Amino acid sequence: MKNLFKTSILFFTLFLLTACEKDPDIVSREDLVGKWTCIDELNGAKDSYKVNISLNETVENQVFLFNFGSLGTSVQAYGIVSDGEVSVPLQDIGTTGFSVNGRGVIINEKKIEWQYTLENGADRQDFVAVYNKD
Repeated sequence: MKNLFKTSILFFTLFLLTACEKDPDIVSREDLVGKWTCIDELNGAKDSYKVNISLNETVENQVFLFNFGSLGTSVQAYGIVSDGEVSVPLQDIGTTGFSVNGRGVIINEKKIEWQYTLENGADRQDFVAVYNKD
């Protein structure tokens, strides 16, 4: 009976330890921090530029995307990281005159696939993009 009890305790402890481990398939917002090469596509034309992702230290699930849409390295959009995605809610970007919104699917810690829109009141452009971490 003592052996059964000890074995049960051992299995329960092992279960608790493995249940608390980080799932290797889940990419955290911290994994997204850094420099990325973006390849945009609009109407068959491709453009490549750099984007820098940093943490919003005051909002737990947010990141800042500098140079989002190639609007300037000092221009930032914010994104919300949740359930394997980065969503960029509709927002005006600095003094550029552009508003943006979109969604990026986190493929892994080195790749994000995006669909987003830039709009300046007169024109609307719908982009497909891929971010690859440098």
